[in-house]
Amino acid sequence: MKLISASLALGLIGSASANFDKIQSVFAQLEEAAYNKTIEDDPSAASDRGFTPFIMTFLADIQYYGCWCYLDTNWDTAKGPVQDGLDQECKNLVSNYRCLVLDALDRGETCDPAIQDYTEYNLFAGSQQVVNECNTNGNELVLTNSQCQIDLCIADGTFTLNLFSLMFQAGGISAQNPPYDPAVAHAANTENGGNPGTFDPTVECLTNALSGAGRSEKACCGVYPERYPFKTFNGDKDCCGERTYTTLALQCCSDTDVIDINDTCPP
Repeated sequence: MKLISASLALGLIGSASANFDKIQSVFAQLEEAAYNKTIEDDPSAASDRGFTPFIMTFLADIQYYGCWCYLDTNWDTAKGPVQDGLDQECKNLVSNYRCLVLDALDRGETCDPAIQDYTEYNLFAGSQQVVNECNTNGNELVLTNSQCQIDLCIADGTFTLNLFSLMFQAGGISAQNPPYDPAVAHAANTENGGNPGTFDPTVECLTNALSGAGRSEKACCGVYPERYPFKTFNGDKDCCGERTYTTLALQCCSDTDVIDINDTCPP
């Protein structure tokens, strides 16, 4: 195995946005950790040089993938049915991004996940918890949009860790192996050194207007990295802890428990 530096990793995709650069940086850390663990378990593996190219090619191959993987400034165009496990991880990330924007507006601030700079999650800082690390690695010391930076660090860091784990759980690290499906890659991947696919999101990712129950203002529920937007329908729907509920039939007690609207919340 041959290690790749973070600076080289960041230069692989010239059109990448700031958040994708950060994701690649954390991936480079994970690669180094995996390399070190492999050498610790089997010193003969030091001669294997195939690991690094596959890892970084994989990132290029999912920059435009499925209905939700738009790892650039086009992230908010993502929509439609989830195609596979990789697409689900991208949907989770996009849900976080949309709440980053909404939460910032509620604070009277702005937060653009694609271009907002921040101190990314540091795998080697001593803390194995993304939330803890992102709250202590310097983001909170930046006066402008500090909460945006902390939350973005959590969202991107968790996405990267989950993506890395998914690749290995499925038994492969190459973009040609599961969980990656070349047929779900967009043709646009050719611009990023990836493997072009025939997946057309303008056709495959259409949404059913009727299934969305109509237009509505949105709010967010849950905590990062599992925060997501939902339609409020003029107060008919609300958030209780990490789940949404209909206020027409239910009520929230102690910010966590949902009970019948006719029952009394326990003391």
